[in-house]
Amino acid sequence: MFKHGRSLVKQYENYPFALVGVCCSPDAKFGLATQEEHELNWRSFNDANATIERYYGLMAYPTVLVIDHQGKIQWIGHEINEALVAKLVYDIK
Repeated sequence: MFKHGRSLVKQYENYPFALVGVCCSPDAKFGLATQEEHELNWRSFNDANATIERYYGLMAYPTVLVIDHQGKIQWIGHEINEALVAKLVYDIK
């Protein structure tokens, strides 16, 4: 997941695309250590209170949501739906 995410961020760096991570650990230091260890090149948020987790009904990790430029969820799954990401990026560029 981390390697693939890094490559997508690089691939779409000049397009309207963002990858955002959410760490659901109550230990914010764990999330920061993970970012550093895996050299993550995207923004991540700490969700120690599980606010985001509850809002989206996340049940397993990792869960990937593809959200369009209007904030509408287009897909939820456990792998990045690269074809859908490409379609959304190129449809609005």
